[in-house]
Amino acid sequence: MGVQLNLDLEMRLASINTMEEANLFLPEFLLRFNEHFAVPAAQPELAYRPVSQDLDLDGVLCFKERRKVARDNTVEYCGKTLQIFPGSERITYAGAHVEVQKRLDGRLLVCHKGKILTPGEAPLSPSFLRQMVENNINQDIVEPADQEYPRVIPPPQPRIIWYADSEMKHVHSDMVKAGMERARQNGKSIGRPRVIERPDFNQRFWLMRERLNRSEISKRKAAKELDIGYATLDRLLDRPPMLPAVIDGNNSVKALAEVLY
Repeated sequence: MGVQLNLDLEMRLASINTMEEANLFLPEFLLRFNEHFAVPAAQPELAYRPVSQDLDLDGVLCFKERRKVARDNTVEYCGKTLQIFPGSERITYAGAHVEVQKRLDGRLLVCHKGKILTPGEAPLSPSFLRQMVENNINQDIVEPADQEYPRVIPPPQPRIIWYADSEMKHVHSDMVKAGMERARQNGKSIGRPRVIERPDFNQRFWLMRERLNRSEISKRKAAKELDIGYATLDRLLDRPPMLPAVIDGNNSVKALAEVLY
């Protein structure tokens, strides 16, 4: 205020009427004004502080608004729905208060306790999608004026399933057989092993056959103890009985009947 009043008064006394005359008069006026009113600085050092390398200037010079995260981990901001994804620290941010930052380059970021999250555009809501489908169904089809008959829209072709097409099924079978053969060549066991290949199964089955012959146990209980199905037990019982070989206490191979009796 004081500078402005003194400058106006000085220019009137000096009969300054044009902008050019005022610019020529200003340096002389500032020199005399500083001689009367200038005060030395209490601290001659520069008042500017260096910017820390850790300071995120883009996060400081931006528009910020506080928001509360919804139950589905979304945040509403300016008509947009931002989806917040789980991180290593938290699997959900529902109910948390976050800061939405609109950067000067147009990016939208979400900050929670100093940590920048990476939100994405949330998918459209189910109600909005249903409305879109209804609008597409109810929309009238405008036909070209030069077309004599209405255009016939072919029905959508059904998706071909490989096991419903004989040619594709044959190709799939050949691919499976080739893969199984490659696995066998690599020494891998293919398919479920037969029950008779289980360790000590032949001995256990022969003893169970003897118990069944003596009516000491029912077939269902025998199948349960052998850990096989009832039909599998029937098929094994229909086969001619074969006495398995075992190793006795003297490390000699003998028939199981010789060891038991």
